[in-house]
Amino acid sequence: MTHKQRREIRRAVIRGRRLRDEELMPYLVGLLARERRRLRWKALPLLGIASLWLLAGALAKSSGVRWFVVVAGVLFVVGTWASLWLQRRWLDRSEALNLTRH
Repeated sequence: MTHKQRREIRRAVIRGRRLRDEELMPYLVGLLARERRRLRWKALPLLGIASLWLLAGALAKSSGVRWFVVVAGVLFVVGTWASLWLQRRWLDRSEALNLTRH
C-alpha cells in the first residue's frame, strides 16, 4: 500500500469522510476498529488524572491554590471529554458514510 493510500484511509477515519477507493475498504474497517479500541482506553487515564486533581485540590494548604487546582482539573476533564466525544462522532460518521452504503 502506498503512502497516499494510507493517508486517504487515515483521513477517511479521522475526519469522517467518504473513502473513494472501494479496494481499500478492508483497511478502513480495520482502522475503524483500532481507533474505537484506542478511544475506549483513552478514557481510563482521564479518570486517574481527574482523581489526582481532586486529591491535590483537597490537600492544598491555601484557598487560592485549592481553587486553581479544582478549576484547572475541571477544565482538563471537560476539554478531554469534549475531544473524546468529537473523535467518537467522526468515527461514527466515517462508519456511516463508508460501511452502510450497500
